[in-house]
Amino acid sequence: MRTQLEEAFGFTPGQLVRMLVETTGSDEHGEEKTFPPGAIGIIDSIQDFGGEQGIAFTIGIEGQITNVFDQGDGMPKTVFFEPLGLEAHKIFDVETYIEAAAQHGNDSDPDHEVGDLQGLLRAAFAKLSHEQVLELFFRGPERPDLRQHDRELRSLQEPGRHVNWDDPTARAELIERVGPDRYNDALRAHLESVTVVTVAGHAIRPANTRFGRLFVVGTTGRAFSKQSDAEDFARQHPAA
Repeated sequence: MRTQLEEAFGFTPGQLVRMLVETTGSDEHGEEKTFPPGAIGIIDSIQDFGGEQGIAFTIGIEGQITNVFDQGDGMPKTVFFEPLGLEAHKIFDVETYIEAAAQHGNDSDPDHEVGDLQGLLRAAFAKLSHEQVLELFFRGPERPDLRQHDRELRSLQEPGRHVNWDDPTARAELIERVGPDRYNDALRAHLESVTVVTVAGHAIRPANTRFGRLFVVGTTGRAFSKQSDAEDFARQHPAA
């Protein structure tokens, strides 16, 4: 006859412990797992079976396998696990993980705090159902910044919208990002948007250069510091 115990050898059910020995067992899928000393466990139950087996501790290890340790194995003289300072109920409190991440950042590099929290969020998010994700999106305290996604969408739809066309590096980055066809479309749209006047078939547009602000005459390769001079040149050289 076995008896459920609320305490034995200073341990209680639900208590977190650190394993001091290697542990092996099958997980819920039947796959054998082995954990080295230092693995974290939680005491599922303490029972007294009497006889040679005596008091037995059933421990869930790393949330994946279960091992049983009893007096027949040599307890309490033989020590298989030790108590952890963290109380078991705190593993269900999100503040425990936030504080741990902050401590990691304080002990090493502040970036580690951010990385730990990102990892925690990704792991928790992966456990959410489709309905829970929608609930989080529509009613959660921190909805994603949709404005950023809108800007990215507009950037794809209008690739030249926020490009400094006077900067060769910016133009090179744009063509690398969107490809030559979309780059040419964006360039044509830009030239149309900045054209101040069309004279004799030439579109005249301003451009910032190392020589200052100039007015470019179509595709002639000529530019002038004054718009009026650009217009005069256009009239004297009508587009074919």
